[in-house]
Order: sequence, then structure tokens, then C-alpha cells
Amino acid sequence: MPDVYPLRRPTDRVPARGLIAVIACAVLVAIIGCSGGPKRPPTVKVTGKVTMNGTPVPGATVSFQSTAPGGRAAGGITDGAGQYVLTTFEAGDGAIAGDYGVAIVKSETVAASGASSNANSDDYVPPEGLKEPPPAKSLIPPRFGSTRESGLRATVGGGSTTFDFDLGK
Repeated sequence: MPDVYPLRRPTDRVPARGLIAVIACAVLVAIIGCSGGPKRPPTVKVTGKVTMNGTPVPGATVSFQSTAPGGRAAGGITDGAGQYVLTTFEAGDGAIAGDYGVAIVKSETVAASGASSNANSDDYVPPEGLKEPPPAKSLIPPRFGSTRESGLRATVGGGSTTFDFDLGK
């Protein structure tokens, strides 16, 4: 009597439908992985210097707020020489071309002990046991902290762009 269920060869173990499904999944993953994800607008490298009466302002936060509805902001922090580089999507990539209102903030907080510490510094640790942080003391004229009141504007266009701001004027 013939064997009803013949032995299968190792190559017969994967049914054709299963193999097709595995290949389809691999192709789909390759297509998604190579698409680069969502498209984002190009950026323009933006750098500059912040000074007050000609003296560099280190540790200040520079914020470019787009004036376009739904526009994306860019920001950076000044180094010891008052130099900044803007970031929108990735560190140092710049800003999207367009018009911006600019705000610059540098503040110092007063700790519970009364000692001052720079809240913008990397090593700042808020005091323990405080229910509410102490009010921040602005180290530059407070009007520069608002894009409406600062009077600072920038138009980012093609190519590298440099915007220097002297806050002592």
C-alpha cells in the first residue's frame, strides 16, 4: 500500500504563501527605511554675536520666533565670547528661511542661601526644599526677553547668515 503522507524534503518546509509574505515584509521595511522619514524644510546656517555695550554676553539664550503662522522657531545659547549658532531640527543646522522676531534672555536666580547662581549654566542645580523657585533676575534689560518688546528682527535668506545684536543701544 502506498504511503499516504510522503516524507517532505527540507526545501518543502516553507509553503509558497509564507515565503511570499516574508519577502513582501522585507521589501516594505526596505522602502520605509530608505524613504528618509517625513520631509522637512531646508535650513540656513545662522550665527551671530550678542554684546551689551560692546562686551560679549555669555550664557544668553537667543530665540528666533517665526512671524509666519505655524512657523518653526530656532534657538541657541551664547558661548564665552557671546557667539551663538541656531538650531531648528539638529544641533547647529540654522533656521528656516523667513522673517523672525528675536528674543534674548539671560537671567540669574537667587538661591535660598541668598547666593546667586547662573540659571543658564550647565552646572546649575536648584536648591532643595524650596516649594517655589526664587524669582529670576534678568542680567540684561528685560525687554529683550520678548519678541514684541525687543525690537530685534531678522530675515533669514539663502546662504550663511550672521546676525549680531548689541543690547546696550
